Amino acid sequence: MNKKLLAVATILVLVLGIAGAAFAASSGGTSSGTNKLWKPPCMNLNLTDDQLSKLRELRTDLFNKTQDIRNELQKKMFELSNLYLSNNPDQAQIDAKKAEIDKLRSQLNDLSEQSSQEFNKILTQEQKEQLSQMSTKRFFGIGMGMGFGMGGHRGCRGFGGPCGAAQPSGVTQ
Repeated sequence: MNKKLLAVATILVLVLGIAGAAFAASSGGTSSGTNKLWKPPCMNLNLTDDQLSKLRELRTDLFNKTQDIRNELQKKMFELSNLYLSNNPDQAQIDAKKAEIDKLRSQLNDLSEQSSQEFNKILTQEQKEQLSQMSTKRFFGIGMGMGFGMGGHRGCRGFGGPCGAAQPSGVTQ
């Protein structure tokens, strides 16, 4: 009973969180605070036009490579939530679905790490150091603060690619 209640509560929190994020994103505010949330931190690194072009290409490539995996992950998570929403959830089915989800997440992480290594090759040593300092400030709450999900608190990481999904592997936290 407790597991079922916990699962339903977790699902409810996730749904409310997603709804809140969707509402906040759709509000269309134009204040400078809102603009900072949308601007990738790596845009503060004085990137050259060539670097920006390479980053856009890398980001687009990662987005395209991960799109099917992300869609499948979302589907599997929905299926998992439905498994919990029964009077007698089948633990074996739940465990199997969690394994499928873990495999998809691992695939996303592998692709993100590959992209991260490519991202690292684009930056100069000075830019890597600046990014590291930004990451440290954000981690300790001095900057924009810690995020959740794919974005996390790591430099130029977030949904969709570098300057949006990968942390340079050479950057220390």
